[in-house]
Amino acid sequence: AQKKRDELAAQNDKLKATAEKSKAMVIAAEKKLRPLLPQLPEPLREKLKPIIARFPEDSEKSTASLAERLQNVLGILDQASAFNATVASVKELRTFPDGTRAEVTTVYLGLAQAYYTNREGTLAGTGHPGPDGWVWKPDNANGKKILLAVQILEGKEKGATFIDLPVKIQ
Repeated sequence: AQKKRDELAAQNDKLKATAEKSKAMVIAAEKKLRPLLPQLPEPLREKLKPIIARFPEDSEKSTASLAERLQNVLGILDQASAFNATVASVKELRTFPDGTRAEVTTVYLGLAQAYYTNREGTLAGTGHPGPDGWVWKPDNANGKKILLAVQILEGKEKGATFIDLPVKIQ
């Protein structure tokens, strides 16, 4: 009986050690992920709102179960990976430097680059993630090119063609 108790105690100690390692890994993942959340594109952040709401402000003091926390981390990573593998076209209201607002179509090339334009191609620009969120830069000179890219993506323009657009590589 003592031998069995010793075996169970050893097994219990091993499980506790594994749980502590798992907790440390989840805490590390949460700490690395938290500062990246503002850099996600707005449509993705909107989709992730329920998960982000459960994401702990302070990983060390979280009362959520380890399973829930791991599920949150994996949920964010899974959705970010899926978004990064797509070209997404989204209708948005954008406020411009002069204070005017207009509906634009924004085309996100994964998590790294975006282009926006209004229906006429007269208000256009580019975007990329910055440390505090996406940085948008007007580029009306490329408005017609961006509009053509949007029309091709939406199937309004027949046939594919090469469109020379600016890209910011970080």
